[in-house]
Amino acid sequence: MTDFYPMVLAALSKLERNTAETRQALYQRARTTLAERLRGLNPPLSAQKIMEERLAFEEAVRKAEADWTRGLVAHELLSQLADTIEQDGSFTQAARESAKASAQLSGTLEQGRSGAAFEYTHGAFVFATLGTEADAVAATNPLVRSIRSELEYKARELAGRILRTSDAGRWRPLTDAVRMLASRLGGSDVEVAADIATLWAIHVALEAYLDSQEATSAAEEKFEEQIFVPLEADVLRLLRDLVAGTGPWLRMFESCRAFDEEARASGPPPSESIEAAAGFLGATAQAALLGGIEAAAVRALLDGGSAALGERAGNWSIIAAGNLAIAMLKALAGIVSSYEQADAAQPSDVAARIERLVLQHEAGLLQVFSHLPGEAREVLREVIDAIRASAADDV
Repeated sequence: MTDFYPMVLAALSKLERNTAETRQALYQRARTTLAERLRGLNPPLSAQKIMEERLAFEEAVRKAEADWTRGLVAHELLSQLADTIEQDGSFTQAARESAKASAQLSGTLEQGRSGAAFEYTHGAFVFATLGTEADAVAATNPLVRSIRSELEYKARELAGRILRTSDAGRWRPLTDAVRMLASRLGGSDVEVAADIATLWAIHVALEAYLDSQEATSAAEEKFEEQIFVPLEADVLRLLRDLVAGTGPWLRMFESCRAFDEEARASGPPPSESIEAAAGFLGATAQAALLGGIEAAAVRALLDGGSAALGERAGNWSIIAAGNLAIAMLKALAGIVSSYEQADAAQPSDVAARIERLVLQHEAGLLQVFSHLPGEAREVLREVIDAIRASAADDV
């Protein structure tokens, strides 16, 4: 972020008549000039960056006005600053470098169509709509409708049974995911087709939850002291039945068959990539950057720990983490906001949370993106470096 304070002082030192009126007129002219300059850069700056620069200018005006009126700044110092600033082109260069990184990001990093694509809306990242025309046709098939109705009933039955367990709060991630599944299955044919990627994601999460329960339960049998708390037997049976029925039903849709084939083609994912993806997904949910459905799916997926994720869930988590990171970086580069908007603070807060997540999980994201071409990984590094430089300026 640019330090406008010395620039404002330099401008004040050149006023022939320095009065409250002339200073305010100067500030207003500077605001107009700055806004035009920021919006006229090529490559362009993001709306968020423009907002941050203009807020920094207003803070500099506030400080310079207070110092001037209290007589804390000598005219000789202002003159020296004026001479220095006129020769300083660092702001323009920094702005151009930031815009260049954003432009490269938009053209190089693209999300994969894997059942886990994300989009930014209303301050949160949600699953993107990936349904095809073929999915819309499949949704109207009488058999598909019949099975869907049965699955919805089973999901609602399971959710109700979990709530009646002795420690229902312990199973909150599972309950939320099952409820989301029931809600989406209960939609219209059009809604189901549009939400097919979301349904697939919830199914993968429930499958991973079931696998972690059964794997951990088998492992705990080797120990006398019971540390693992399993689901009650009838609840586990209902979950197993729901997962077993949902998978084949989803594969009646073209998109889900493609998701499944892509996961199988990827082969067993590296454990370090699964761990990195799980860490990033979990941190994003913790930072309240995911929508309700997305957070429920992620929490259910990770409830058993990254070590329990099988091949399909592991591949899904890696692809999901990569797509989410790309969506975040693009949102960071172009969050829709303006200086005049009353809710400008909200996007700024979202941007700050994204920056913290990206910097905290830099090594993990590079691991998640290890399968991408070298050019894409290099752009990712450049964008992260730009975020780090921006964060350092804010300190």
